[in-house]
Order: sequence, then C-alpha cells, then structure tokens
Amino acid sequence: MTTKNAIREPIPQDLEKIVVAVEDVTGKRMCLSTVRRWALKPRYGIRLRVWVIGGVYYTNESSVIEYIEAMTEATIPSAVPRETLIQPGADWIA
Repeated sequence: MTTKNAIREPIPQDLEKIVVAVEDVTGKRMCLSTVRRWALKPRYGIRLRVWVIGGVYYTNESSVIEYIEAMTEATIPSAVPRETLIQPGADWIA
C-alpha cells in the first residue's frame, strides 16, 4: 500500500536478482534466505536496499556495496585504544 503523496525514486535499470548481485560483488554464492534476511531484518539499523517486483527480490551492485560498507563500519570499532593493540609480553605492535 502506498500513499498518494509519496515521493518515488525511479527504479534503477541495473537490477539483478539479489543472490546474483551479491555474488557479483563478493565472488561468493550466498543462500537466498541469508540475503533476504539482510533486506527484511535490519541489523544495527541497516538493511539491504531491494525492490520487489512480482514477488521476486531485486537489488543492484551499488546497493550491495553500500550495505557491506555500512555493516563493516557498524561492526568494527572505529577507535581502538593503542594500548589494547599491544600484546602483554610481546615485542611487537599489532
């Protein structure tokens, strides 16, 4: 259901089925249920952008790249104190 006053973005011309788009970007074949979960259940408030046409989920490579970059940034601590990188008793710094 859409509202009459909703602003609609044009549908991208480079859409692919979600599993194909993820494989093109990552080089790995992912299970359909995994990729659909990325689109339907936000983690850290991040979801894979998809378009559903006739019950089939589509996305594009740029949306997959944005999703991967956002998830990477959300899961990796941005500021790790230097002291935590130095292993006790080690003569090297990670």
